[in-house]
This record gives sequence, structure tokens and C-alpha cells, in this order.
Amino acid sequence: MTIFWHEWRSNWRSFLIWSLSLGLFVLTIVLIFPEMQKSMGEMDELFANMGGFTAAFGLQHLSMSDPLGYYALENGTVLAIGGGFFAAFLGTGMLAKEEGRHSAEFLLTLPLSRLQVALEKLLAQVTQIIALNLICYGMGFGSLLLISTEFDYRNLFLLHLALTVLMLQVGLFCFGLSAFMRESSLGLGIGLTLALYLLNMLINLQPDWSGLRFLTPFAFSEPSRILPEGSLEWPIAVSTGLISSFLLGVGLAYYSRKDIAI
Repeated sequence: MTIFWHEWRSNWRSFLIWSLSLGLFVLTIVLIFPEMQKSMGEMDELFANMGGFTAAFGLQHLSMSDPLGYYALENGTVLAIGGGFFAAFLGTGMLAKEEGRHSAEFLLTLPLSRLQVALEKLLAQVTQIIALNLICYGMGFGSLLLISTEFDYRNLFLLHLALTVLMLQVGLFCFGLSAFMRESSLGLGIGLTLALYLLNMLINLQPDWSGLRFLTPFAFSEPSRILPEGSLEWPIAVSTGLISSFLLGVGLAYYSRKDIAI
């Protein structure tokens, strides 16, 4: 597990910055809810009559006057996009950075197969994503308890579970891509994350495109579909998970035999 711990040590500053930034944002947004609650009823009426904007974000299914509805709308979007960026940041750099930094010549002289190196890096990425989500969930749960005990604990857990699955799938997708790259590219990861997010928004605006929901993990983590029903749409997670896993497998197979730049 030498590579695994090396990745944790080399990424711990980035991990702390991302985790604390997202966690503190969650805490701050929740703590200002009591001051804004009186005007939330008017905001619900406003959001319900904004046409395409309402449909794009699913605002017609959630209430800003409800603590969990407010939490899902305000924090759910930020965690989905911010967490997706974090997963993309990790994924696009895990393999490609060794060539970009010219450290591959040392790494691949170790008595480890390329596949073992890649799998330990992948495990480090997965555990960092899960740890970030645990921190954000803990901050969210604790902050909601501070302002109200009247919220659905199960729905909060389902929302964060969906966000974790989203980040893991974006991370796997980007990890697979990194096998084909000569150096890490955060721009590519951010662009991919935004494209998947925008695709989900377009699907909400175009009901005829509903079949495309099986191509973007953002459809699985959408609060407006989780909270009203109190359930997750696992077929979407399976479909997007298969796509991510396929690209990951192709990337690992290519990495195991590619010519490494040193």
C-alpha cells in the first residue's frame, strides 16, 4: 500500500482545502436559514413562476420554507458541482501527473506491476472522495440539528449518498481518461463535469430528452427527484456507473501497455 499512502500524503492539503471549503459553505448556508425563513414563502411563489428556470432546477418540487428543501436547493447544487470538480481534479491527475512531472521513470522501477500502481492510486482517490462526503454530511447534519429537529433524516442521508455516487462516478470517468494523457489537465475534468451538469439541465427543460438521463450522474443526484419521493433512481446510477466503469477498464488496459514518457 506504499502508493496508496503516498497519494494521501501528497494530496492532503488539497483534500483539506476542498473539504473545509465545502463543509463550511454548507454550515454557513444552513445557519442563515432562520433569518431568511420569514421570506421563504414569497420566494417559493417566485420560483414556481419562473418558467424554464423553474424546470431546469426542479424548483417546483421543493420548498425553500422547509429546512431540508432549502438545504437541498442551496447546498445540493454547490456540493454536486464543487464535489464533481474535486473528483475531476483527483481523477485527471492520478496517472497523468507521473509523466507530466517526469516521475514515472522512478515509479515504474519499483517492484510493482503497472496495474497494482494504478489500483492503489484509484483506491486513494475513492477514499478521499468518500472522506470529503463524510465531512460534508457531518457538517450538514450537525448544522440542521442546530436550527431544527424537524427534518427527514433519511432523506438527508439519501441526498448525500447520491452526491457521493455522483462524485465517485465522475472520478472514475476522469481516472480512466488520465491513462490516455501525458500530463494532468484540470481544465478537461472541469469541462467534463460542467458538460454533464448542463446536460441534466437541458433534459429538465426538454421532456422529450428524458432518455438521456441515463448518461449523466447528475440526474441521479438531483434533489427535486430524491426528496419528494424519498427514494433514489438506481437504474440511472447503474447506467452511468457502467459507462464510468467501462472507461475505467479501457484506461487501465491501455495504461498497462502504453509507452510511458520519462
